[in-house]
Amino acid sequence: MSKHVCVRKHIPHPTPINPNHHYWERTYLQHILDLENIFLNGLQQLDITQYPSFHDFSCFIFEYSSKYITDLVDPLPPALDEKYLEYTIKRDSIINNK
Repeated sequence: MSKHVCVRKHIPHPTPINPNHHYWERTYLQHILDLENIFLNGLQQLDITQYPSFHDFSCFIFEYSSKYITDLVDPLPPALDEKYLEYTIKRDSIINNK
């Protein structure tokens, strides 16, 4: 029986003690949106018409991520940052009214 050797130079990052979903979501927003587009395109190709909300999708990705926030992520462009602010205001008002 042969042993498999990992040849990737993967450096695992420790999971933060108190991960903050909102800060993580804002930092990786462009990446989450790109993943969501790929996911939704796949659902459309399978003729699946019920899609998760952006919040649910983001929470799903966050739950299975390392929750580590790297310093190498580019800052959000101002227009996307403003859209994210509008989204968080709407999201928080919906969550608070439940």
